Amino acid sequence: IALGGFVAQAFQFADAIQDLSDATNISTNAILGFGKAVQASGGDTEKAQQGLLKFVNTIGEAADGSATAQRAFSDVGVTLQDLRTLSEQDLLSKTVQGLAKIDDSGKRSVLQMELFGKALRGVSAQGVAGMFETATADSSKYANAIKAAADAQQNFENIISTLKVEVLAALKHQLIVTG
Repeated sequence: IALGGFVAQAFQFADAIQDLSDATNISTNAILGFGKAVQASGGDTEKAQQGLLKFVNTIGEAADGSATAQRAFSDVGVTLQDLRTLSEQDLLSKTVQGLAKIDDSGKRSVLQMELFGKALRGVSAQGVAGMFETATADSSKYANAIKAAADAQQNFENIISTLKVEVLAALKHQLIVTG
């Protein structure tokens, strides 16, 4: 039973990573790589995922004209042209590297909070930058397995939903008679 629970959790994890990838337009290997880099730099993978969602929201805010978001990106070396032309994943890479280059730790912390939210509080920007590209490349070997497991999990959830509806439909007469 414990092994079955572990396998179920693995499929749910893969589905969550794939959902995050779909929502952010960041590859699964970059999401895993960012999570590994954050975890090794004082955070955890769940907060890394929260930070990625905030990051993509901040990109949207900057695109919508938020001066605060545009300034934060500018301060880490991401231009308005970058925001218009680079992918979310490329923006993530450029932002991570730009944060690490800021010498003033107070300014770096404020920018990290503005770009990624509270989820990455206390995480070393230099540590993330130092590991991100390598961890992303290392994680690419898992991309196909994550996609396959996420698809299987989604199919399983669809089958269960259909089964529940069919059971309710089959019990409809019984529910009406006794209700």
